[in-house]
Amino acid sequence: MGLLKFENLPVNTLVGADKKTFDTVTRGAEIDEDRHRKFVTTKCIRRLLDPFYAINEKRYASLSPNPDTEAPVFILGHWRSGTTFVHNVLSCDDSFGCCSTYQTVFPHLMLWGRPFFKRCMSLVMPSERPTDSMALGVDLPQEEEFALSNMTACAHYHFWMFPRRMAEYRDKYLTFTTATEVERQEFMQALDKLIRISLHVTGKKRFLSKNPPHTGRIRMLLEM
Repeated sequence: MGLLKFENLPVNTLVGADKKTFDTVTRGAEIDEDRHRKFVTTKCIRRLLDPFYAINEKRYASLSPNPDTEAPVFILGHWRSGTTFVHNVLSCDDSFGCCSTYQTVFPHLMLWGRPFFKRCMSLVMPSERPTDSMALGVDLPQEEEFALSNMTACAHYHFWMFPRRMAEYRDKYLTFTTATEVERQEFMQALDKLIRISLHVTGKKRFLSKNPPHTGRIRMLLEM
């Protein structure tokens, strides 16, 4: 496990984003001076990973649908309410497949090159969360909003990079109150893809979700 802390990480939350997501989120955005270096480093790494993303996309296109998949289980609740604890406990049940911390950072590197890139990530990844010192690990279960932020521009956690747009991201991509139908469909497709890949990699039939932002999307989850 790496010795870096979150404030010392050289990249931001878009390091694992595909080109379309990165360009859409950052197009015309004002990058604060104190975040500019991380932005440049993140952009360079993202470009270097593009060829590997293309390989993974081909692998995903060849995946066969699993007709035996069971209905997912969603852990809902406000941040700091104990959802992580519940997630960690329930994930001990071998019947569940979860989104790992590695998957949240590099959702496009799950079907090819995973052992190598996971090892690289473990070398620099902080060992604890900054908010409560809970343990972090590449294989530990994690909330999927971070992965969705690297898969679609329609994700709430983009406010981590652009805090001045927090209200906009809340209304559009937390509750989807002001989002368009196209944006709603894009988000649901990204979530569906994330779950399919997670179940394929873990070899499980039931997905266990822990994602506080989903508490504002219950109607959309039921629709899916």
